[in-house]
Amino acid sequence: MLTGSCTNETNQGLSALDLQTGMVRWRLAAICQEANRNGSMGSVSFHEAGPGKVLFAFRREDRPATDWMLIDLKTGRVLEQYKPVKSGPTTEVGGAFSVITTSRENQRSYLNVLSPTLDRIVGRYEEFRFGCPPSESQCPPVFSLAVASSGMLFLSGMSIDQAEPPTRQLHAFDVASGALRWRHTAQPTREIDGRGRKVRSDDARPMVVDGKVIIRLEDENSHALRALDAATGRILWSTDKQPRRVMEKRGLLGPRTLTTWIGAGQSIVGYVTSEEKSELIGWSTSSGSQRWSREVPRNTYLTASAGGVFYTAYTIDKPGNMNDDLELHGYDAETGTKLWSTIIPGHNRPFTGEWSITQGDFGGTGGPGWRIGRDGAIYGVTLKGAYKLQ
Repeated sequence: MLTGSCTNETNQGLSALDLQTGMVRWRLAAICQEANRNGSMGSVSFHEAGPGKVLFAFRREDRPATDWMLIDLKTGRVLEQYKPVKSGPTTEVGGAFSVITTSRENQRSYLNVLSPTLDRIVGRYEEFRFGCPPSESQCPPVFSLAVASSGMLFLSGMSIDQAEPPTRQLHAFDVASGALRWRHTAQPTREIDGRGRKVRSDDARPMVVDGKVIIRLEDENSHALRALDAATGRILWSTDKQPRRVMEKRGLLGPRTLTTWIGAGQSIVGYVTSEEKSELIGWSTSSGSQRWSREVPRNTYLTASAGGVFYTAYTIDKPGNMNDDLELHGYDAETGTKLWSTIIPGHNRPFTGEWSITQGDFGGTGGPGWRIGRDGAIYGVTLKGAYKLQ
């Protein structure tokens, strides 16, 4: 496990912890004495770089730039420093890297696919918008987060040739060449805006589950999930529609939302909430048919999944709790059966940062972050320490 901080005076730097014992194997302290990082929280990311190596990206504090260091996992030695040919929001995609750049002059945004060493542009796609017109006050960001699987990169973005008003459409690129393979355009109408235009469903962030690309659909009355063939973009199935509005006890129509969803084995689990109740729903990845549903407490969070099991957390609501106690649950994704539950003190260890498709962070700036290890354990890092939950 790799973690660290430049604010801690006693163990500054990047540390490697043994997964079995939690003992420190090595610590790279010198990086905190460079680039004015001493005393800063910093902004970092880790990327796999082949057996026994990791690519460590650490933002500089003395100027707008990031240091990219190839590190030996056994010793902590910096093997090489990379200098990216393009700078901007960077995502690792199946061994290559995607970088988003923009041109205000041309009113375009560009997807650049870089080589594993960041020194060469493998492919470049230039048919995205620069942004939304000022008149589009509720316009989403130009791009979603990307995901990669089996040599393909999936990213939702605003194309320049789509009808107004703009919305994000799912694009599929070949990672090796950066070439566009297909684009999803079969978006239902979500609403008619004040100018009489058809506002289409936003494809938002894609998710790959069981080899299929999953997006959420939203029409005027309902939500649903849709599965697309990863190679061709062909629509495989859509789930039964979940109504966007339901009758409340007071006799009024209230909102009902498929707020978040996560993949687990050969299932997709969604969290659906309204004023009256909250529930988890499980769908089959092979057909999109609903397998089960179960009511859960309000403010339940889908936190993570591993294999065919998914996890939830919620804050125990009791006098004097001060949001400190969290109840965690493990569920079988195929049946919705609860497997176990436990209570942990949540102070500075919030599990309520979702790892589902709709959430990009894991609890707030500076941490904490939690990951599922290859051994199935949950590993966490907070401002107070590192933890393992088996």
